[in-house]
Amino acid sequence: MKLVLASKSPRRYDLLKSQGFKVVVLPCLESEPPYDCKEKIEDYVKALAYFKARFVAQNLPQEIVLGADTIIEFNGEVIGKPKNYEHYLEIMHKLSGKEHKVHTAYALCYMSHVIANVVTSVVKMKDLTDEDIEAYWQTGEPKDKAGGYGIQGKGANLIATYQGDLSSIIGLPIKDVMHDIEVLQDRFK
Repeated sequence: MKLVLASKSPRRYDLLKSQGFKVVVLPCLESEPPYDCKEKIEDYVKALAYFKARFVAQNLPQEIVLGADTIIEFNGEVIGKPKNYEHYLEIMHKLSGKEHKVHTAYALCYMSHVIANVVTSVVKMKDLTDEDIEAYWQTGEPKDKAGGYGIQGKGANLIATYQGDLSSIIGLPIKDVMHDIEVLQDRFK
């Protein structure tokens, strides 16, 4: 089945390909709306996924379009991708030895219908030394990942435990997405 992915995330692409989808990548090129601290983080990440999917779907009403986003939450604060090395160090020292939430939202658009959901998991980092943090930066992995790590790669060595859906922590709750694609398709049989 063909699916349009409104994201340039290679991790989402790989997860979808692993399930047999023919994936066409058409990332949303509009600037994302900024986070308003009065808003619940779960609502914000869901709005981002919806924003991306609707932006791309407006020109593709006959295609299933998937938008997604992942946000790390630590003590009520949004932790994004590291802007630079200093920001990465700040993030890693903040998360070291502590739990944080990983909110991954997705929105599916098809024939003017939308299904949007958020899946939240909890990740606990190991107590990280300066050497651990520096060595991980040198792998190049942290630069494009929310929270500065990828649990599916060398970043797995930084993780003590996690609770929830691993694919969601990676960037897309694949079982939930597949279920909701079936729901959308059943509506239009």
